[in-house]
Order: sequence, then structure tokens, then C-alpha cells
Amino acid sequence: MSLPLDELPDSLVFQALGELSDFDLVTARPPAPTCLVPVKLDHFVWRHRVSRSDSLASIAIQFGTSIPLIKRVNNIVSDHSLATRDSLYVPVGGLDSIDCKLVAYLHCHHAKRRFIVVLRDGEQPPPVAAMPASVQDRALKQLTNMFQRGFRVDENTARFYLAQAGGNVRAAMAAFEDDARWERVMRPVRRR
Repeated sequence: MSLPLDELPDSLVFQALGELSDFDLVTARPPAPTCLVPVKLDHFVWRHRVSRSDSLASIAIQFGTSIPLIKRVNNIVSDHSLATRDSLYVPVGGLDSIDCKLVAYLHCHHAKRRFIVVLRDGEQPPPVAAMPASVQDRALKQLTNMFQRGFRVDENTARFYLAQAGGNVRAAMAAFEDDARWERVMRPVRRR
């Protein structure tokens, strides 16, 4: 018997993450099941808080990496854009630096990507920022419209299945298809 990854309990997901690497603790469930497979060293980064005196060169020297690599990871085009950032993400150098560390999943809106941030000793995981209500409403409306068109159902039905699946479109589609299949099988039985 196999279950989709997003239906597994958190304890099993965290155990799988721990087996992929030697983390002592994973602080939050990954944002998507694809975060688990395959995890490579270049997915892990250190988070560096940018101060006024920082430059790309000083950060590269501090972490023992190159300026072009920091620019590529952080989607930086100009050296001057460093002033607009509060944090930079620097690739982890080797496996020994992430052994038995806490990690957190973060999305950087500047770099337009997700990172697995290795937390330093004593560093607390950053709070997860909630999506603004207007963005949530717009996303729900788009999902509802897509579900309505795909299955030719009314808005309330689409919202019901999406709510039951916790916003997971695949799970909502699977639940709807299961119910439709059940109705097709039971319809002849009811007519008797």
C-alpha cells in the first residue's frame, strides 16, 4: 500500500527528511513533497543578515565562496541591489557543515525560489509569513474556476471539494472522481 507524500503524517515526513540527511530536527513540513526528492547539497544555504557595511565581496570572503555564485543564488543583477535586501542566501560549502543542524524552508521573493536554510546554533527558525488575504482570495477563486471548468460543476461544489482537500487540487480532483465513480455504480442499484 502506498500513500501520496502529502497524505503522510508529519512524523513520517520528518523521519524521511532525517534519513535523507543527518538533521537532528526539521522545524517545519516542507512546502511541497518535491522538496524531499532528491535533496542535493546545492539546495542548502546559509542565511546572512545584510548590514549597511556589507558588500558582496565581504560576504563571499566570510563564507569562502565567490561573488558570481552569491549573485546567481540570490538573483542579483547589480551590486547596488544589495542595499534593498535584508538577507542573502549563501550556498553551504560541504556536508560536514550541515551535519546535525536545524533546517527551515523559506521562500525568497527577491530570488524567486525556495531554499532549505541551515540554521546556526541557537538561531530560531524565521516566522512563516502568511499570504495576504487578497492574494489568498484570488488564488482560491482561480482554483475554483479551474475546478469548475475541468469538471463542469457549480462554484459551491468546486469550493466544497477544494475545502475538503485543504486546497490541494490533486486531492480535490481525486475525491470528486471517487464520488462520481460511486454515483455511476450506485445509480443502477437505486433504480431497482
